[in-house]
Amino acid sequence: MSTKYDFSNRFKINEVENLENWIKEITINDLDLDEKNKELCETLGINMYLKFVKQYGGSRLYINMYDEILKNARDKMIRQEYNRYNLRELSKKYELSEERIKQIVRDLGMENQVSIFDKF
Repeated sequence: MSTKYDFSNRFKINEVENLENWIKEITINDLDLDEKNKELCETLGINMYLKFVKQYGGSRLYINMYDEILKNARDKMIRQEYNRYNLRELSKKYELSEERIKQIVRDLGMENQVSIFDKF
């Protein structure tokens, strides 16, 4: 039997199956977590938490604010739906002023336009 190692180099490949079975039995109390990590584990669920820790454990990670992520997604959707004639419709749909919709789509048409300052 070969002695290849998995990604973490901590367990031999033939031990991984036993490790995976053992991990299924772990509870949140077995992990001895601080309050922040315990809250994260409860939010994600233990399986997702363990995957998250395996991927990002030990690294400094910035997590965007909830509102900022939703705002970026909303603005992207507005840009995709905008057709120059539907300001009022988009304003009602996204509960924004028409002026805010204009601000969001302001640079949309500029990408393929030639500027008088462009060099030929």
